[in-house]
Amino acid sequence: MGRVAVAFAKIPQRSKKPEGMPDVAAPDRRLYPWAFSSDGKTLVVVDTPDPLLTADISMISMEGDHAPKPLLQNPDYFKTQPKISPDGRWIAYVCNESGKNEVYVRPFPEVNKGQWQVSRKGGASPLWAPNGRELFYFSEDDGSVMTVAVETAQAFSSATPKKLFSRLPYLGGGTTPGDPWDIHPDGMRFLMLKLPGATPSAPGGPRKINIILNWFEELKQRAPVKWRCCFAYPVVAPDVETAPSRKEPVTRVVRP
Repeated sequence: MGRVAVAFAKIPQRSKKPEGMPDVAAPDRRLYPWAFSSDGKTLVVVDTPDPLLTADISMISMEGDHAPKPLLQNPDYFKTQPKISPDGRWIAYVCNESGKNEVYVRPFPEVNKGQWQVSRKGGASPLWAPNGRELFYFSEDDGSVMTVAVETAQAFSSATPKKLFSRLPYLGGGTTPGDPWDIHPDGMRFLMLKLPGATPSAPGGPRKINIILNWFEELKQRAPVKWRCCFAYPVVAPDVETAPSRKEPVTRVVRP
């Protein structure tokens, strides 16, 4: 799920253009807002003349004239999904310069002072841990969510990626527009978009269908005789995951 929030000025009236809202993109280019720095003063954007042909990365200051400043510009490669580290000193992004999408890290904003490949066998949608000591990404090899321990105090270094869990029931991967996921400030939980119909099995095995026989006799015992039954059906919301246990009938009655 992407977070796209760009606010340059107060909107006095719905019918008018926001005061001070500049047209920051060049006439022949498009800007796609991607991520803010932790202090909210810098926005990194995907900057492209045609998102089907190439993509670059630029930054925009939330102060001053908001003019885009190019960071990574090369018409031969796609560079996308930029994320600034929590301490504001590094930027993770996705590039296909090796022939496939991989996750890279560079110093920020001095991006030309180094480059390190973090992912192996393909990677996309990088996400920094709130403490800045881990990077998460989607593997394009087997559809896993991967974690990489990183050191950022002095020079940058990264450990071997490790698998956390399968992301196949969830949206993401490749150059999915926007952010398909986010992480809780405690660093222990992710927010992800589940694909339609992709419901993981409940704990203990797959879901079961429970058939209740002679349920009307049970209804008579539960409902007073002076009440008349309208209907009684088991109801489970389609998007609510529940344990595979017996569902009690949900009974609605009305007075005669």
